[in-house]
Amino acid sequence: MNTLQSSSIPGVSKGIESMRGAVTRSGAALKSVATFLAGPWGIALAVATLGVDLLGKYIESLDASSDELTNSLDTAISTVQPAAPYFSMPAQTAGCEGPQSVAFSFPSSGN
Repeated sequence: MNTLQSSSIPGVSKGIESMRGAVTRSGAALKSVATFLAGPWGIALAVATLGVDLLGKYIESLDASSDELTNSLDTAISTVQPAAPYFSMPAQTAGCEGPQSVAFSFPSSGN
């Protein structure tokens, strides 16, 4: 005869038997999860997770490159803008196919 069945406290016996069944069921569930993850679907999930992580890192590097390009262009534009008043192009006149001349003027060097 099982010791738990002959216990003087029947509620303890039922509780322990219930826990034993729960542990057995959870062990079976863990085994099925482990089998799933070790199979082709589990491998596919792992590869997809790795791919999403690598894609995120690649997008971050593109964002950094975009910021660098924006800063370079801002620097180039701020360097060129002070020289803009020294260049002038005449407006098109009616009946002409474009500007006839381009005038450049540079500040004197003080010589």
